[in-house]
Amino acid sequence: MRGEPALLSAINRLYAATLARDDWGAVLEQVRDAFGGHHVILAMHDLGTGAVPFAASVGIEQENQARFLSTDAVRRSAPIYGAFPMDTALPRNALISDGDFARSDFYDEFVRPMQGFHSVGAFLRGPDQLTASINICRPERAGGYDLPDATALQLMLPHVAMALEIQARMKAASRGSHDLERLLDCFAIAALVCDSSGQPAFMNARAQALFAAGDGLSLCPAGLAAATPNRTRELRAAIARVAAASETGGPAAVRLKLQRPSQRSALRVTLTPISRLDPDGASAFGAGVAMLITEPDAPPPIDKEALADNFHLTQREADVAYLLASGAPLQVIAAALDLGLGTVRFHLRHAFQKTGTSSQAALVAVARGFAKPDRS
Repeated sequence: MRGEPALLSAINRLYAATLARDDWGAVLEQVRDAFGGHHVILAMHDLGTGAVPFAASVGIEQENQARFLSTDAVRRSAPIYGAFPMDTALPRNALISDGDFARSDFYDEFVRPMQGFHSVGAFLRGPDQLTASINICRPERAGGYDLPDATALQLMLPHVAMALEIQARMKAASRGSHDLERLLDCFAIAALVCDSSGQPAFMNARAQALFAAGDGLSLCPAGLAAATPNRTRELRAAIARVAAASETGGPAAVRLKLQRPSQRSALRVTLTPISRLDPDGASAFGAGVAMLITEPDAPPPIDKEALADNFHLTQREADVAYLLASGAPLQVIAAALDLGLGTVRFHLRHAFQKTGTSSQAALVAVARGFAKPDRS
């Protein structure tokens, strides 16, 4: 892994690519650089028919991408990857030794032509019953990937799944404004629609909570406002520029950072014309702007049931791990669960044992690997 800032930047670009629809190459370049890879392949698969509804890559030719994702390649790879656990990032050498892999037909025919050998990747549940895959690869001389690399990729998987689901929903959504509102309200990040002057026409629940806090973004009679007058002018100028993009051939997406008075990590804002979500122009929002806002330091929602099932945690052990990963200190956890502090520590010790961790930070890292999109 090449550092948390690179990962956060790649995660932010995932959502930007989802809206812009043409920026996946830039996302995968950042992923490749963050993991020191030679190439990256991201795809969705219909395992029943062998179809690949979506694929993107960086660092390889399209011909090699097509061969790697072909039904023949899937069949040849089954002895190696057939037992790969879903929603879990692993280095390839956790499944097959380097020597056995080098002697396999799959490597010889599909991986070697792309200058690949070592890899870290994952299969995850995609939208509409599809399966998604991400593979980060590099040549043998570059050295293998290890479990810390897999842990870093695990932190990205919920965002990859959410970005692919948003993309699928955007494609499937009808062109009416009502369906567009429902679409935006399902986003696991703050989302809103505003007009060219920065007046909101719709915002989802997360955006409402963000604006209520007033930390970096707020509402005033003139529309959206940032933390300072200068940043407010820059934000509104960007909104006006993006609103006119469909007519002037302007940018597909504009990204901004908005500093927060609380000194928390800056908000990452992506602006894109509504026309890119509503190409037929039937939306009541007209020449509006869609705005996605991510908070890099916000703890992700945890799938507590999946965490408990995977490590055989009791309900209380799962509750403690879940609240700890959500940012709550032990005293707050004790009050929330109506337990004594000693009892919370007792459950915490058992959670350590079952998850193979020995510190609160390590347990939080494991639990956040089970992050899920918030569909409330």
